[in-house]
Amino acid sequence: MTKLFWGINPYDHFILCDICGNQVVGGRKKRGYHTCRPECNRKKWDRWNKIIIEEEKNAIGTRPKLFWNTISRECFIRDGWKCQKCGISQDLLIKRGIDNMLHCHHKKPISNGGDNNLKNLITLCPACHKEEHSHVGKMKRIHRQLVFE
Repeated sequence: MTKLFWGINPYDHFILCDICGNQVVGGRKKRGYHTCRPECNRKKWDRWNKIIIEEEKNAIGTRPKLFWNTISRECFIRDGWKCQKCGISQDLLIKRGIDNMLHCHHKKPISNGGDNNLKNLITLCPACHKEEHSHVGKMKRIHRQLVFE
């Protein structure tokens, strides 16, 4: 038990930084920060975000909620910003004036137990992505009609 000095608990008046252990100064403490300086705050959030990204990548059967843009960007960088089916690049899509940029596609769908790891993701252009999703089993969807291949 802490000893009270004039009825005041000395440990109520300062907070230690979650990252480095230094004292959090008054202004940061009043604003509700638990870090001593902006660099420590950045480290804390980077560490937290990395944990969440890894959890979302490894989650089987669920779509990422917070970091889909980060995960898909990693896929685009790995594939060199090119469609892996037809080979069209992001720059060429922009020159043609196509609003929809490259898409990140799950090889094994989330509904079938797929995950969000880079092994299960592939970069596709909008046309190839649409074609990829038009297949239902051994049938292909053409203008809302199912046709056997």
